[in-house]
Formats: sequence, C-alpha cells, structure tokens
Amino acid sequence: MGASGVGGFGSMLLGSVAMTLVTGSPNPVAVIRGNESRDGRVPRTGPVVLGVDAGASSEEAIAWGFDEASRRGTDLIAVHAWTAYVDVYARLYGVPPLDEIDAQIQAEEAAFAERLAGWREKYPEVAVTSLLRSGKPAKTLLEYAGDAQLVVVGSRGHGDITGVIFGSVSRSLIHQAPCPVLVARTRG
Repeated sequence: MGASGVGGFGSMLLGSVAMTLVTGSPNPVAVIRGNESRDGRVPRTGPVVLGVDAGASSEEAIAWGFDEASRRGTDLIAVHAWTAYVDVYARLYGVPPLDEIDAQIQAEEAAFAERLAGWREKYPEVAVTSLLRSGKPAKTLLEYAGDAQLVVVGSRGHGDITGVIFGSVSRSLIHQAPCPVLVARTRG
C-alpha cells in the first residue's frame, strides 16, 4: 500500500485507504513510503527494525521481522521501549528508588530476551541487535527508522477511535517513518 495523502494531522482526521487497512485488516499490511534523504526512493539497504512489546501482539511482528531480515540478507535491530514505572515515579516524587529501577530493568531484559530466544535459533543467519530503551515506543523506533529499509511492528487491533484517542505506535510510524512500515496484526 502506498503512503500518499495529505499527511500530518489532517490525514488522521480524513482517513485514508492505508490507514483503514492498517486499523481494520486482519492481515499484515505494509505501508510503503520513500525516504526524503534518498531522493524519495524506497530504501534497499539498512537493517530491519523490529518493535517488540511485552504482550502477545508482538509475536506476529517478531515472526515477520525475522523472516524479512532473513529474506533481505540484512541485520535485525529488535527494539523494546517502555515507559518505566520509575520514570513516572521520578516525575511525581523526584528521586526513584534505585532497587526498583534495577528490578524493573532486569525484568524487562529477561522478558525481552525470552521473546527473541526461539526466533534467534530458527534464524541463525540473522544478526540481531537487541536494544532495551526506556521511553515512548513510537519515538524510540523512529530514531532507528532513518537508516532502516523496513520497520515491523505489531498491532493489538484497536479500532480507529481508540487509536486516535490514545495514540498508536503503528499509526505514528506510518505517518512519520522514512521507510516502509509493516504492521502485523495478532491472529486470533
């Protein structure tokens, strides 16, 4: 699916074929856009960037991310970004408790490694860089999308209204990423 339209906030209000498919299709949808720094051409080099969350919604994305990296003969950058409890605590109370910071980081690292373990074995030819970041997932993934040839994310399947009200990683990426974005819907 091409990514044309009015762009920005206007396209969120007006909708588009791409947005309708991304939010409503039970199948994976790729939104193809060129990279302005590459004269509008679709990137053919660079890694595949994979967004991994803690829920089941990213399992389909993980499968697509590894498969796409393997088919393209490129590296995979797996990114898990979350808004840490300790970040919220720090904003509310000043200094976060250090033992809680360490505990949360260790729990996130363990869950992230577990999510990728079987996939690394299935695709031993894919070089994987795992990045664990505290921050907003869409913003974090956009930081790595500039050099990527593809970004792959999952979707929980929230409808248009939920996505507009609460925001959505996939929605942000298809509007802002400088490369194609594949949104893999959770099967079920």
